[in-house]
Amino acid sequence: VCAAIAAARSGVKTALIQDRPVLGGNASSEIRVCMHGAGAHNPGARETGIMEEITLEEKMQSHETFSQVTGNAIKDIILFEKVKNEKNLTLFLNTSVFEVMKKKTIITGIKCFQLGTEKTFTFYGKIFIDCTGDGTVGAKAGAIYRYGREARAEFNECLAPVKADKQTMGTSLMFKSVKLDKFVKYIPPSFAEIYPTEQSLYKRHHLKEEGFWWIEIGGKNFNIIEDNEKIRDLLLKHLTGVWDHIKNRCEHKEFSKNLALDWVGMVPAKRESRRLIGDHILNYNEEINRELFNDRVAYSGWFADVHTMGGILAKNKPPESLHGDDSFWDKVNMKPFSIPFRSLYSKNIDNLFFAGRNISTSHVGMGSTRVMKTCAVMGEAVGTASSLCIKGKMTPRDIFKGKIKELQQMLLKNDCFLLNLKNEDKNDLALGAKVKASSSSPLKFPEGKKPWGLKGNVAQLFPVSGNKIDSVKWLLESKLKKATTVTLRLRKAIDLWDFSSTKDLVVVKATVKPGKKHWVEFKLDKYVEANRLYLVMLDEKKGVSAFYGNTCPPGTQAAWKRLNWSKWHFFYAEDAAFSIKVTPEVSPYSPQNITNGVARAERWTNIWISDPAKKLPQYAEIDLGGKKNFNTLHLAFDTNLSLAHNGIPALYKHPEAVKDYEILVFTGNKWKKLAKVEGNYHRRRVHTFKTVESSKVRINVLATNGDKSARVYEVRVYDEKMLHVAR
Repeated sequence: VCAAIAAARSGVKTALIQDRPVLGGNASSEIRVCMHGAGAHNPGARETGIMEEITLEEKMQSHETFSQVTGNAIKDIILFEKVKNEKNLTLFLNTSVFEVMKKKTIITGIKCFQLGTEKTFTFYGKIFIDCTGDGTVGAKAGAIYRYGREARAEFNECLAPVKADKQTMGTSLMFKSVKLDKFVKYIPPSFAEIYPTEQSLYKRHHLKEEGFWWIEIGGKNFNIIEDNEKIRDLLLKHLTGVWDHIKNRCEHKEFSKNLALDWVGMVPAKRESRRLIGDHILNYNEEINRELFNDRVAYSGWFADVHTMGGILAKNKPPESLHGDDSFWDKVNMKPFSIPFRSLYSKNIDNLFFAGRNISTSHVGMGSTRVMKTCAVMGEAVGTASSLCIKGKMTPRDIFKGKIKELQQMLLKNDCFLLNLKNEDKNDLALGAKVKASSSSPLKFPEGKKPWGLKGNVAQLFPVSGNKIDSVKWLLESKLKKATTVTLRLRKAIDLWDFSSTKDLVVVKATVKPGKKHWVEFKLDKYVEANRLYLVMLDEKKGVSAFYGNTCPPGTQAAWKRLNWSKWHFFYAEDAAFSIKVTPEVSPYSPQNITNGVARAERWTNIWISDPAKKLPQYAEIDLGGKKNFNTLHLAFDTNLSLAHNGIPALYKHPEAVKDYEILVFTGNKWKKLAKVEGNYHRRRVHTFKTVESSKVRINVLATNGDKSARVYEVRVYDEKMLHVAR
């Protein structure tokens, strides 16, 4: 979907061919797998661009909160509408490819059959994008692909088997139950597997009402593609057996007595099959070491999620390694890493792109790139790249060799995020322009009510705008009978997710009194570099707790670490920040941030926030450095990218998002209103209008969706030409 929309918006005629009656793949109402991405385990890393448009719309309209099963008709309709709104995009549902036509190493067309109409279609095109998951188009075209696991020695991957084999992760069926106000009896079908005891579901957590991802079958005895029907039947056997256990045999069955089985998916949700090979094979070590590829066009940050071979048939093994040993987290914990363009096009088919779980990775590397929000940003990347290919009569490899910077800038312009890459668009009249505002907010952390015991280490990352830190106060509580000391360490951080430094700039101790929570001051008296990120870390101290809240200021990050871990863990699906006070006061939310070329917190806050003590309206004013002609404005607001998809409530509009605003230009020695918007809840808004001549632009924020401050990440100003539609 994202690939097709991106191609169409970039000005090329596009056909989206889907073999099911609804869009969304594993996230559709037919299958109902939850959408995950980098933001689930890395607050601040939620995917933007087209994916954010879909997320915000779905979360605003859908009545369902996050669970293991989060796909209803609302999402289906939102995706359908998104596609239908694109004038350059034609949708073909219930349409399956059965033949690929080729001339040497170039795909010339594909033949498809449409269920229901009994029609056969032949699609001719210049660029083809395989987002089938199974790499179907690529395989039929003769594209090089891999199936199974590489040997450990090939990429030196610690999670790979010693010997290569043809095993893959398994396929799952999902289900959903409803809770009634009376007892519901469950009579299992005759084919159901029997799970008589808790031990028979070894390390498979089942005290929930729906799911479960671990009802999974794959491994050495199955070909995920060829045995799809056989696997589905076996999954149904085990799913009904698990539900029988929950209702009739579980020692905790009291919790399920009023639950009724409401829905069972009959379309298997695949995790892994073919992986089409490109000019680069992305591997686990590149991901965990955060290799910053020069041709990066997407990113991920989901952990190295490689399941146990065989799935539920491997009865004496946990479904994946973390369920057996949580210290394994050090090996699988991923911070946001880049995905190279070379992993998204075919090595031997000249006009074939791909995006999804079938991209060019190793088996272990695919564990981090296969989740749907990551697939979406890869889709937007190749969809955008396809327009460059068609307009420039180029191959994907040509783009890598000569147009990769142009592609990256196009993606940034469309609100995609690329690690450590800035807007360098020479046509953006606002880039680097001076900005002033009616007010700016200082950095303030919440006074939290949730205690976090110092059984290990905790840390809080934050921006520093000045060149000295005098002191840091923590809100702490001690259950000990006597006063005790706690040790604090100051360290540098490269970006929002970097807690890797072991170099202490300062180590100080402070006394924590017994009794109620109170502010404890750590005197640092340390000169530092202005306008960069630092973190303060507390050493382990049993009996002492640090308090945190669920309001995470942009450009900050809370983390914790067990003593037996070497890597830090962020708060899963929580918008969390520890309660600290930094002296002198930090002022990281200057209006100058909105033209600095970065549209989200990364190595700095990169956002203007007005002073919450001052009432709205508040404004930011951009000085273009003289009179300029322009007709387009791009705006990026704050939709709290620290709140992961699975943490966003139902029927939700982010309170931080600007709701009502005006765009004004200074012309004829007075301010003229160009546009007024009411009821916004989206992050990105693009405004086009008749060309005006002006030296200044003002964004006047009248109201938000609940927050007390106006928040703007980016303003771009353009004098755009009409978009040419290529065929």
